[in-house]
Amino acid sequence: MLMNFKVIFCSLFIVLLLLTAFQTPTSVNYAILSGEIKNPISDTLQLLNNKSKPIHTIILDGKNTFRDTITISEGYFKLTNGEEIVPLYLKPSFNLHLFLDNKLFAKSIKYEGQGAVENNYLAQKNFLEEGFGELNYYAYYTELEEKEFLDLADSIHQVKMDYLATKNKVDRNFKLLETQFLRYQYLGKIAEYEEIYGYLRKDKDFKLSPNFPDVFADVSFENEQLLGFPFYMRFLENYLNRINNNKLKEDKDIDYILIKLSTIEEKISNATIREELAYQIGQYGLRETKQLEASYEKLQLLIQKEDYLKLIKENYTAMKKLAKGAIAPGFELENEKGELISLESLKDNYVYIDIWATWCGPCIKEMVELKKTQQIFTNKPIKFVSICYKDTEEKWRQVLDEKELTGIQLFAPNANIPFLKYYGAGGIPQFILLDKQGKILDANALPPSNPSLEKMLMELVN
Repeated sequence: MLMNFKVIFCSLFIVLLLLTAFQTPTSVNYAILSGEIKNPISDTLQLLNNKSKPIHTIILDGKNTFRDTITISEGYFKLTNGEEIVPLYLKPSFNLHLFLDNKLFAKSIKYEGQGAVENNYLAQKNFLEEGFGELNYYAYYTELEEKEFLDLADSIHQVKMDYLATKNKVDRNFKLLETQFLRYQYLGKIAEYEEIYGYLRKDKDFKLSPNFPDVFADVSFENEQLLGFPFYMRFLENYLNRINNNKLKEDKDIDYILIKLSTIEEKISNATIREELAYQIGQYGLRETKQLEASYEKLQLLIQKEDYLKLIKENYTAMKKLAKGAIAPGFELENEKGELISLESLKDNYVYIDIWATWCGPCIKEMVELKKTQQIFTNKPIKFVSICYKDTEEKWRQVLDEKELTGIQLFAPNANIPFLKYYGAGGIPQFILLDKQGKILDANALPPSNPSLEKMLMELVN
């Protein structure tokens, strides 16, 4: 009996060894990304997460090739070399090789290796979307009434879904992810129609008809698995904006950022989603609040993650520097004639500064309004300065000519100008008002499209 037991034990041990030898290797938590970049803009690539936050820097070698091992979780990412963006889908175990020519860009993107099928689809979809032309832009919405807009949104969504359906070789999980991605992209367009239409047509009282679909009616606001989709977060923000806009109509004196944080606290019960929404405001919204201390206190209540709190504290500290009466760094930038214009040279005048870019639709709309404002204040002690930011000089000069822009037009050659960094220029258009000594009157001034701006400036200069 003892002998039989030893034989059985040894046999089982050998079987276990064999099973161990042939079992699937331990799952990995990284992907290998390699590639070749023709005509690179710089010698580095930035990998961004789905919030467009840089998470990894890749260095090109002397032959403009690269190979890197990246620790990641499954999801959507972006790769940048300069201003252009390459969409990416990555998951652990991928071994993906990219070919890209920056001069041809979208037409040149091609992938090989594990994950190539899904990423070639994303590149082709990106090219397909570019082909929609003006249909991608909000300004086109103002040309369409409700039914026309809804028909267009449905058609574009169906084209994308039909295109996805033709890709039979893509991974099943990816197809499910992409279906959700496209869904919230579509719903988000519909959700934004009322606000965008009213804003671009300058009709603050614009209201949707009773027949317009309520895209928020049957959507979960508690599914944190959807946080990986940028359009889901944007969709949630649209939901909050609708509630907040209604509150603003009842009381125009309430602080928009503070009420937005209160709405998150009231309407979103899932702690993770609530924290992500609050963090978005902490990143980009503190410059818009007139009640900085109260908004910062509310953020501290809604957010638990230490890294989130650290960044928000940094933003809060930066915003405190922009309080009324503070003196910011000056600037010295070239105008369209190549002449250097400094902030110092504008002293003894109030200075209204517009930070903009040619690719920003709302910026262009505000520039048209700014021309009208400048005409009203001719021969008054106020200078209107427009600084083109994150753009090319060629496009800047082209828009100056096409729109016949007036005032002091300056071009910022890069984003490292101390003046721009001090004001945290990011979301544009951005408007800044300085007094005659260069001190801050308002680091988040009213835009030219706001009728109250003219009255406020008149009170200053008269």
